[in-house]
Amino acid sequence: MKRGGPPLSALAAALAGLGVWLAWRFADGAGAAAWSAWLARIAALAGVIFAALLVFQSFRGHAFPSLRELLKIALYSIVLYYVCLCLQSYRRDAALAWLTVPLAAALGRLALLRDARGSNVDVVLLNVCFVLAGGEAVLRLVAAIRPSPLFARLNMEAAEFVDSRRGKPGHPHGGIVWNSWGEPDVEPRAKRPGECLVVAIGDSFSVGVVPHRFHFTTVAERALPGCQFYNMGVVEIGPREYRYLLQREALELRPDLIVVDLFVGNDLADNPPEEKPLDRRLRDWLDRDRLLLYAVPRRLVRWAAESRRRGALPVGKAPDDRAAHDGGLPDGALPPWLADPANEEPSFSTDAYLQIESERVALNCEDHPEVTAAFFAELERLRAAAGDVPLAFLIIPDEFQVEDSLWATVLANHPSKTAERDRPQRLIDAWLDARKIPYLDLLPLFRAAPAWSDGKKHYYHLNDSHFNARGNQLAGEALAGFARKLLDR
Repeated sequence: MKRGGPPLSALAAALAGLGVWLAWRFADGAGAAAWSAWLARIAALAGVIFAALLVFQSFRGHAFPSLRELLKIALYSIVLYYVCLCLQSYRRDAALAWLTVPLAAALGRLALLRDARGSNVDVVLLNVCFVLAGGEAVLRLVAAIRPSPLFARLNMEAAEFVDSRRGKPGHPHGGIVWNSWGEPDVEPRAKRPGECLVVAIGDSFSVGVVPHRFHFTTVAERALPGCQFYNMGVVEIGPREYRYLLQREALELRPDLIVVDLFVGNDLADNPPEEKPLDRRLRDWLDRDRLLLYAVPRRLVRWAAESRRRGALPVGKAPDDRAAHDGGLPDGALPPWLADPANEEPSFSTDAYLQIESERVALNCEDHPEVTAAFFAELERLRAAAGDVPLAFLIIPDEFQVEDSLWATVLANHPSKTAERDRPQRLIDAWLDARKIPYLDLLPLFRAAPAWSDGKKHYYHLNDSHFNARGNQLAGEALAGFARKLLDR
């Protein structure tokens, strides 16, 4: 090999690395200077060109590698590329810039290993590549056969995403069983003439973590006799999936009113922007969060760490077990925490819950124009999907907006000069008012409601932003009054 090979290879790697580093920092288009993005591309391209020249110099007058060797180098390069992609969150320009690393590495290997024979290192590398590729394939097969939150991929279409999170039909939940649609209510059927039906669509707030008869839709049903409130709840979904449920299921029931339950804690952020077909395909392949081999271990580690931190919750008991108590039991046999919040066990450790609420404050109470735009774009699609069927919204506050002590603790741990506590409601209310869409904002009601004996509100479970029985009662009575006005009953 020519003497200039290794220095040229080092220069190629350095230039490619510089291009990727610049792309990582500047080429995502978020306020970056135009010169920095072009400098990143030029540096990365120069690295590849130098590596290509090195290959040309090395193989001049020699036989080119066999097809087997080329396929092996291609496999190494693909695996190396995905390893690089796992180093940072997805950004299109940066993800494309990472291509220079495996490309420069592949060209460098062709040049530097021209006379090399198979070695133990090759055997190890091939086995590692096959294990990684096979592991991803197996995880995707398991996800297809047994959908679950553990194996969920972020690029799931709404239907697949909803189906992976439905309850298991026939299994008990809160004193009833999951119905045939995997939802926590009676068996669904279309409204008949003379009947009254309200369909409530939502996420884990609609599923509930209290027995069924204490859930706010059941409370509303008792407070508005003669009108059924069907609870179309599926955990961990957002506005995109609400639209799917509205189109696929709610309209089929021919309701008098559809109420979409918006929880400001996460619904504002659960709205991926509409992407162009090419961008969507690129993200499907290049976003690390869509690789199960990356996502599944992280979820397991996170869940295991939280289990260790959750000191007060008995081993093997999940927060949702609260809803497993039979709602048909007589009052004297019901668990004591239903009547007295002081007897509740925490769903999360204090540190973990503060981290969750701090992240929500940072995301929802500060200005993120792209997040807000995606959220309201999805609401507009929801509105259009409802057609002539009356549509309304129930706006559910996060606990940090209701409990003053929690808000103070979050700001003390994560100081912010720009956080606006009521920002979500201010934006949502104004958007709905401008379009004359009816809504019930629960925040003023919960702030004005009486506190418990210790001075705190206690309308949410302990270290958990879901309503307890006390919060469900207040929300259900308000929902019944809201629906009564809209239905003129």
